[in-house]
Amino acid sequence: GCDSIVTLNLTINKTTYATDVVNACDSYTWINSKTYTSSNSTAKDTLVNAVGCDSIVTLNLTINKVDAFSVSVEGAIATASEIEGNYQWIDCENNFQPIENETGHNYAAKKNGFYAVIVLQGNCRDTSNCLEINTVSILEPRFNQDFKVYPNPSTGSVQVEFNAVQQEVKVLLFSLKGELLNSSTHLQATKIALEIKESQGVYFLKIINESEIVSVVRLVKQ
Repeated sequence: GCDSIVTLNLTINKTTYATDVVNACDSYTWINSKTYTSSNSTAKDTLVNAVGCDSIVTLNLTINKVDAFSVSVEGAIATASEIEGNYQWIDCENNFQPIENETGHNYAAKKNGFYAVIVLQGNCRDTSNCLEINTVSILEPRFNQDFKVYPNPSTGSVQVEFNAVQQEVKVLLFSLKGELLNSSTHLQATKIALEIKESQGVYFLKIINESEIVSVVRLVKQ
């Protein structure tokens, strides 16, 4: 029945706000585990700050895209589709090695083969399809039309399906730098299942049949 005197010791902690400014190439996976393929300035996520209150983060994302996917060929001259950037032409049949001094928008082939171009814009880069040039001299026929590779792009699982049984076929996976990542030999093959275990990016699949005829396919892992 007597007085009960209570003293309040109160600390008010504040919600904090921040903006995450990001520049990325092609796509970006943010702290909310979502992958964005275009610029975004409205996405938000709520974290916990040092004092236990909300920390609200806004994404300010700029997605830069380089499109080197297509190359046109007229005679023995290949031309990159992207008109801006820095270029490096590569030889797809020589482990995708850079061709010395070939850094222009166009490339005049000195021999028949498969060629591609790497386009760089700032910190972003893209590599085109390997395209065949066969007008320099007579070249043995390729067998691209005799198989298909799907899905492309993929999440890592890829199928190579042949129109006819291949007595012996070699399948080699290369990185953009020409590093051999995986190789296998298959006998009596009609369908081959491949798994790209490496991270997202662009790869090259070289397929060689029993007659040593070569085909090169550009693969994209998303």
